[in-house]
Amino acid sequence: MIKTNNLQEFIEGHNTLNLDKFQEYIQNPQFGKLSGAINQYYQKYTLQFNTVWLCLQNPEQKQLLVVDKKFDAVFDDNFTEYESFYIILNSILRSAIKEIQYQLEQKINFQDTQQLLPLDIEGGVILLDYLITYFQLASLIQECFEDHYGFAVDSKIEQIADGKPVRLTFGHYIEIRNKIKQLDI
Repeated sequence: MIKTNNLQEFIEGHNTLNLDKFQEYIQNPQFGKLSGAINQYYQKYTLQFNTVWLCLQNPEQKQLLVVDKKFDAVFDDNFTEYESFYIILNSILRSAIKEIQYQLEQKINFQDTQQLLPLDIEGGVILLDYLITYFQLASLIQECFEDHYGFAVDSKIEQIADGKPVRLTFGHYIEIRNKIKQLDI
């Protein structure tokens, strides 16, 4: 949501990316196309964020998170970006990934790699894959914290956003497990 807000401010004429010749850039016809795409992303992700935000406002859910002081910044409704957020986020993601992988390993009996995963396991594998993607993005944000262009190029965010759901096989799970090892999570 922080990155989406930064892009929205950018198309509103604020040089949030610290670009040289910014005024010339926003007068370029291509800027209109970029603005349209950013507006679509902004609307889509704002809706998703607000859904999660409303869930977090549930007193029972909020109380569970408030106990952990690392979440204090979430509830101040401030979209200021700090590197420390991503350090904490990666720690939380690393723990969640390990726990979910452990739980899945207890349920999965490896079979033919082309065989579809049972539906009751597939949801956990999808969640695990998403968390790994978030981990990779948060790590990349840390690496490119002041280099917005570098982040945009290296993140391949369009590929992530355009991902299409498919039924997962045991082979997919093995690939995800190998990715966890490769990322040293």
